[in-house]
Amino acid sequence: MEILPKEVEQNIEFLNSQNIWFVLSENPKAISCPDAASKRNRLGGDPGIPIFDELKSELGFFTNREGRIQNVLVHCRGNQKIDRLKISGILNAEYQRLESIEQTKGLINPVGEEFRNLLQVFDISTVRKFHPPYTMMTNAGDFNYAIEFETSELIKILKNALVEDIIRIDNYNNFVKHKIGILTGNGPDSGILLWKKINDSVKNLLINKSKSFFKGDLSFPEIVIESIPEMGISMDLGNRLKATEKTVIKSIIDLCKNGSTLICIACNTTQYFKSEIEYVCSLYNVEFVSIPDVLESYLVERNISNFDFIGISYVVDFDKYSAFKNLPKKFSISIPENSILERINEIAFNAKKDPQNNSTAQPLGNILREKTKNDTIVVALTEISTVLDFHKKLVQSKQVIDTLQVLADAIAKKYIEGIFQTLFIDEAKDLIKYQKLDSDIDKEIQKQIWKILVEIDYEFIPPLSYRDSTTFSFENETKDAIYPEAYFDNLLKQTIIVSKSRLNDNVIGFMSYIPDHIITQNDANIPCHYITTIGVTKGSRGNGITVQFYSEIEKIVRTSSLNKIIATRTWSTNRTHIRVLESLGYKKIIELRDDRGSGIHTVYYSKQIN
Repeated sequence: MEILPKEVEQNIEFLNSQNIWFVLSENPKAISCPDAASKRNRLGGDPGIPIFDELKSELGFFTNREGRIQNVLVHCRGNQKIDRLKISGILNAEYQRLESIEQTKGLINPVGEEFRNLLQVFDISTVRKFHPPYTMMTNAGDFNYAIEFETSELIKILKNALVEDIIRIDNYNNFVKHKIGILTGNGPDSGILLWKKINDSVKNLLINKSKSFFKGDLSFPEIVIESIPEMGISMDLGNRLKATEKTVIKSIIDLCKNGSTLICIACNTTQYFKSEIEYVCSLYNVEFVSIPDVLESYLVERNISNFDFIGISYVVDFDKYSAFKNLPKKFSISIPENSILERINEIAFNAKKDPQNNSTAQPLGNILREKTKNDTIVVALTEISTVLDFHKKLVQSKQVIDTLQVLADAIAKKYIEGIFQTLFIDEAKDLIKYQKLDSDIDKEIQKQIWKILVEIDYEFIPPLSYRDSTTFSFENETKDAIYPEAYFDNLLKQTIIVSKSRLNDNVIGFMSYIPDHIITQNDANIPCHYITTIGVTKGSRGNGITVQFYSEIEKIVRTSSLNKIIATRTWSTNRTHIRVLESLGYKKIIELRDDRGSGIHTVYYSKQIN
């Protein structure tokens, strides 16, 4: 029998005594939320859970009504940032984080013997169900052991627990777990194939980001299939237009009522009712993903301008019945002559019986190779899609674009975009890019820098709005301004590096510097690249952006012909920034005592770049 560490034994005894469900697991030593999430074992398979499901815990304190110091434990999901002002409001007293001592760092959990009787505050998101299997994990009192639990059940056994909104407002989870509705029936094979293609695309997208992101069944979207045999009348659309529309719209309403958030149709013909479908979906706040829209985007993104277009007579009738009638306005399209289309349609009907049959596939391959004009062929016929799925090397000499595959890829991308930033925010560093701006800064970027400057104004001592420049001397009289306009005007004259989110290209941080500044020290002049300001939005902190800014400027200085020194100044109580500077090898070169007030010194740091 395995001998467990004492703390783990005590914790599972407590959980058992409370008759609460949990699973104990072993993992390699884990010391932080991202580290732990990448190593946890849950449901078998490869190690790792989304950081979203790792419980982040912080030990703090406040002065209670009796005037005594009281400890409090606060919890949120691993990808969130705690808002300490919110916690102070809940406690009606100033809340401060208690720096973890070495013995407890990385081992704080809600059920540990020294924690379980404390006041505990859980963020409301921890009790909401976001992603299967709807459980969370934390350490079991040892770096190598973890417990999996249901948060709402765990809270019930704690003596003094609150559930509140305690995370930063700009850090709320932008989480959309789409439920996908597929309308099919003409025949159902196309809907089944679309379902398979969506799942395959989701799997590939996650694995391409990181192998650890794909968790088997748990990673696939929830999909609802509405398979309606009456959809088959769309093959005679010209004579049965109203009947087909009635069938399609009724089925779309059923999918909306069933909770679908993304709806698609595994049929090219009934895309004809795109406008009507979009109107119905808008009433339910549902998005209809149409084949014509995703196909057009696909062609534009890949600079494809010439292609053959294959479909039944209604789909290629750009004048009347085709939902793809916008394509000829933007692309050069060839449609095979009627006899060829009739032969393709005949093959398509035969494919319904047995798409794997080579006697069906080979004639199709011959037609696509020999009877088309362009090197690219767009196939907008789902029966042919099933043949192409079974015979993937049927037309190797040409590029065949299957609209069903394009639709599946577009839906999978929307699904991944909905869950990715929330579930996998531990990879946030990969979602940030850095850019040195030209002298003529885009107006929109200026607005975003200004917004950050206003946000961080009063984090500086003295505030930036009190200064008339980025090199303001603190011996001078401060300004009396509401906003840091003078500071901003001066900053825009400098060189600026910005950090941007790859998801929306928004500026989330900036560093400004003067490449040829002179610092005077003891009658000596020090030429340097002088960093004047670093600002990062509150919601983007904790992702190493400041450290990366220093890395970016060091790359620039290494190739500079001006000088090889980087310098900056801060104030002595700005311990967070000073720790960053010292960890990167910057040395204090000047200290101006009481320069910013009693006990607040101005300090200069510099580093020689080799």
